[in-house]
Amino acid sequence: MVELRKVSKEYRSGSTTVHALRGIDLNIKGGDFLALMGPSGSGKTTLLNIIGALDRPTSGKVLLDGDDIGAMHEWRRSGLRLRKIGFIFQEFNLVPSMTALENVKLPLSGAKPFDTSNRARAQELLGRVGLEDKARRYPSQLSGGEQQRVAIARSLANDPPLILADEPTGELDSESTARIMDILRDLNIKEGRTIVLVTHDPEVSRRARRVVKVRDGRLSS
Repeated sequence: MVELRKVSKEYRSGSTTVHALRGIDLNIKGGDFLALMGPSGSGKTTLLNIIGALDRPTSGKVLLDGDDIGAMHEWRRSGLRLRKIGFIFQEFNLVPSMTALENVKLPLSGAKPFDTSNRARAQELLGRVGLEDKARRYPSQLSGGEQQRVAIARSLANDPPLILADEPTGELDSESTARIMDILRDLNIKEGRTIVLVTHDPEVSRRARRVVKVRDGRLSS
């Protein structure tokens, strides 16, 4: 599903060149559940952002279903993200002035602005993460674990085959972490979605099918 060929990423910091990724080769098959592990600054979030077409490599190729996403015009990359990729972030990234239901509807409004079934779809997704009774609550009225479950529901709005999660349990207690990981495992095993997850927590990584370690911008064994 995703193939990285000799992917490198460099940034300029003043007069210094920062080598965030150094010649990464990585294959992610459809239906995989991959954990990217590494210390802060190792390059794992940069790698996730490049897989998700949020950033472009300095060199190398990133193929998603055979298409070179690094070479696409931005409007095509935006459409690809909307159709094929769901994103889950450590800090939830919910809109505070919107209810849980409205947050889940957001991606649907972009893809199908005049579809009257958007509300029903959002309600269904909240039910799938056990929050059907919290649809009218605002993020400030939800616990951290509940906010992340809303974020997962939102990531599924357009039925993407690929879910990218950047430290999705980093702000949560152990009970909420276990519940979030159960949901992600169900999405992988029962629905066949491909999941790539960034974490520094060994307990979280053990729930994945495959673990890849990132250090100093390279993959390590």
